[in-house]
Amino acid sequence: MATLKDIAKATGFSVITVSRVINTPHLVKEKTRAIIEAEIARQNFKPNVLARALVQNRTNIIYVYIPADIDAINPFFLHVVSGIGEVLGEQGFSLLLKRTWYNNEDCDGCIFMGLSSEDEAKVFALSQIKPVCVFGFVEGVSSVDIDNYQGLFLMTNHVLSRGYRKLTYLGIDEPRRFIRQREKGFNDAVMNKSGELTLNYLYAKNNENAAYKVVGNSLKQDKMPEVIVCASDDMAIGAIRAIKEKGLEVPRDVAVTGFDGLGTQEVAHPRLTTIHQPIYEAGKALAHRIIALIESKNNLPTNHTFIETTILHRESL
Repeated sequence: MATLKDIAKATGFSVITVSRVINTPHLVKEKTRAIIEAEIARQNFKPNVLARALVQNRTNIIYVYIPADIDAINPFFLHVVSGIGEVLGEQGFSLLLKRTWYNNEDCDGCIFMGLSSEDEAKVFALSQIKPVCVFGFVEGVSSVDIDNYQGLFLMTNHVLSRGYRKLTYLGIDEPRRFIRQREKGFNDAVMNKSGELTLNYLYAKNNENAAYKVVGNSLKQDKMPEVIVCASDDMAIGAIRAIKEKGLEVPRDVAVTGFDGLGTQEVAHPRLTTIHQPIYEAGKALAHRIIALIESKNNLPTNHTFIETTILHRESL
């Protein structure tokens, strides 16, 4: 098995320089780093992760927070955590998944997701003393997020381009930033449209049964839209169920769109036209970012990355 000394001897650089390429590559000149990295690959050198962590006084553990009020088997978070876990595993880190708020757990950095407005100040304060990355957005804290505004703006413009003029927006009844951004995308799209529109707003918890009840009650009140633009796929599936229960057909009588694109759109009947979020890729981006913050000793500028969405065209619109 190759050692640091073997890599140093083969490249002509010191053991210290080789160690820096492995542990703090940003401190090594690009030309030197390329030579050493090529030799590491040639000799199939595998750093001793445990020894490396001990030398750097690190745990190689990343705390990942998902709020307790969010279903642990929610496909959204399963995709994110899978992406995070893949990169952490490749880089020799472990994942500590918690449903309770950070309480000085022994870890090198923290990833937070599903934050409420009240959580944001606590996360900002923690980021001043520890590497922190957010899935979402907190001012002053490095983050990765899906462009929720762009997604609903894109879908609503698509709906309008199809000639629909009687629109219902089915929003999520929770105080989270991504929810506000989705509704803003809808509102800005309809405001930019010339001509008369009939708009209605409904709100429910983010699950199929809640959406089914709210939409069913709305249809009883003879508020018959041409299309229901939903803030999530689960809600859209509930809306479809309520529409069909009234003896109506989707999309002939009422069209429906969703937002998520994590697989459930394919089991809806009819299949759901929705916004696809590249959640797995977002999870990988979160992991890369928190590792970079750790390697720099939390000394990188704040960075906000927004990942764009696309429309999955199916039969519900």
